[in-house]
Amino acid sequence: MMDTSADELYLLQNHPLFKGIDVGGLDQLSNCFSFRFANFYKDEYLVLEGDPVTCVGLILSGTVLMEKSDLQGNNFFLTEIRKNELFGDAFIGSRVQSSTVNYRAMTDCHVLLFQYRDPRTFCRRNCRCHLVFSENLMYLLALKTRTFLAKVEILSTRSLRGRILRFLHIVEEYPDIIGLRGDRKQERKLKKNQVFVPLTHTELAEYLGVNRSALVRELGRMKQDNLLTWDKHVYTLISP
Repeated sequence: MMDTSADELYLLQNHPLFKGIDVGGLDQLSNCFSFRFANFYKDEYLVLEGDPVTCVGLILSGTVLMEKSDLQGNNFFLTEIRKNELFGDAFIGSRVQSSTVNYRAMTDCHVLLFQYRDPRTFCRRNCRCHLVFSENLMYLLALKTRTFLAKVEILSTRSLRGRILRFLHIVEEYPDIIGLRGDRKQERKLKKNQVFVPLTHTELAEYLGVNRSALVRELGRMKQDNLLTWDKHVYTLISP
């Protein structure tokens, strides 16, 4: 029997990864995939670049940053992974692979770790929950692929102004696809052409692959050109 609290069990049962799986199925999966819970403190690294990835993680509370280090040791923000999202899944396969990025706790985090099993290989008892779990995992991996495709589209835009505008339009239309879920209460208060971006200017600059000063200067120029305005995390697009 999996050692879980009522809150943890509720989170698991209501997560898309476990859609269609009851409590008994969760217990079977805990044996098939070696479930274990772990806590990480703020700024602690969950996985370092070069580490072998033997587990996939599901964030039950907190936020994790996926970042990349350059040759000079500078870290660049790639994406923010929040509660109920997966990390480490980009490196799963039939063979153990090494991570090409760092996963760092942005806040204190509580996570569920499970060992990957090839979805084509099921347990000897042919558990239905194993099949459902693998299908759910494949769906979430496809959704994450769309997230990275959106970022490739943004970074493929040559000008910084173009990147900013493309980023804001994608967040406006597909906030879940781009992987930036903001405050739902705040989002409901938004007016037409307003976009809520749950990133600081520093984090946004890292996401767009530029330095913070260049981003702030370009935002100032765009404001002067009557393209947009912003107030903290809310950006208002003036020109269509």
